[in-house]
Amino acid sequence: MTGAKIAIIVPYRDRREQLDTFVPHMTEFFKNKDVDYKIFIVEQADDKPFNYGKLCNIGFSLFKEGFDYFCFHDIDMLPVSDDCDYNYIHIGGYPVHMATKVSAHTFKLPYLEYFGGVVMFSKEDFEAVNGYSNDIVTGK
Repeated sequence: MTGAKIAIIVPYRDRREQLDTFVPHMTEFFKNKDVDYKIFIVEQADDKPFNYGKLCNIGFSLFKEGFDYFCFHDIDMLPVSDDCDYNYIHIGGYPVHMATKVSAHTFKLPYLEYFGGVVMFSKEDFEAVNGYSNDIVTGK
């Protein structure tokens, strides 16, 4: 799909140093790429456990009308190679797990079922699975 637009949804709370690194890094990464993108930081401002799933769903709901596909992106994961391709053509009709070679996990998946960190969905696929569970929380 030429002209496809990606919304990069970044769930966030209390990680200012990582935020100050993430946005400039991603801006530089996309500088010479043919990707129509926009980054959205979706912040949880209360002191309840961090609800990653709900933040992703809120970001999708807010921006789904203006975008064709969505990347749910942890703020502490940065692309370090041009092999990391955010183009729509690579979705191929199914969600794509982008965080498969992560330095924190010695460039391997931490466990076989790991499907987190950076994940791309088409709008239709995200709606078909009814988004993330609103019960995905962490103790942070």
